[in-house]
Amino acid sequence: YFQPWTSCPPPREGSFRVPGHPHLARDFWRTVPEEYAHKGLFWWRAVTVAFLFRVRSDVLEEIAIEEAKKSMDWGPGMIGLHVRRGDSCHTSIRKGRCIPLSEHITRVRAMSTRYNATRVFVATDSPGVLEGLREAAPELSFHGTPSGLDLYGLEATIGECQRRHRGKQDDGETLSDGCTGNDAWIEHRLGRGSIPARELSLATIVDITLLSQCDFFVGHFGSNLSRLAYLLSLSHHGRPVPFSSVDGAWCYHWRMCCDLRPDGSSFVC
Repeated sequence: YFQPWTSCPPPREGSFRVPGHPHLARDFWRTVPEEYAHKGLFWWRAVTVAFLFRVRSDVLEEIAIEEAKKSMDWGPGMIGLHVRRGDSCHTSIRKGRCIPLSEHITRVRAMSTRYNATRVFVATDSPGVLEGLREAAPELSFHGTPSGLDLYGLEATIGECQRRHRGKQDDGETLSDGCTGNDAWIEHRLGRGSIPARELSLATIVDITLLSQCDFFVGHFGSNLSRLAYLLSLSHHGRPVPFSSVDGAWCYHWRMCCDLRPDGSSFVC
């Protein structure tokens, strides 16, 4: 889906291993080169992501971003809203603790009032979110992407293995139909073939791209998709856009940063 990251031949297994640096790729992601240290880690992440997320021309033609914008009456003053409702509501430390839609609406209304913006692009993995937003906040205009991904079908796959094998635990055993005890994870559903991989990939690229092009952002900084979209927005706009996160501050790693201090230090939670 993306342009090549290098003109070098494909790496051999283990070719990224450097004596004394067992986690070279991870350390590169965490460390700002000395000559750019004054710009900070957020800037470095944004520059790196902008380079990696260069979508191929044939994929851009297929997803037709500009056509999608026309269908949503896209223009200046668009609020981007990410509502995460998929595997994160059913797995790990977030199980059963999804942020209620009312919290998203409160943040969007605050952004709307402050910046006199009424159009909202919504990126979500749940088919009921758009309808819920429209019912709860009729004064705002909510738009979703006209993608080929069946969100109802995507949501239905979350519990398919639990329905087939009631009581199955996450014991490391994979059954003949591909079910494990931790089947809500989207990568597990992809591995079983329960989700159309290409449609999901294209829909995700569309959501991230459109979120990054919005003038204001409301999302989950506990979500990789929200963090990626916001980093890309810095490259697109050339500045950080006004944002509001429903679950915490932007964090330098994949989980949440808690107890943020003025010097940027924090702990993982």
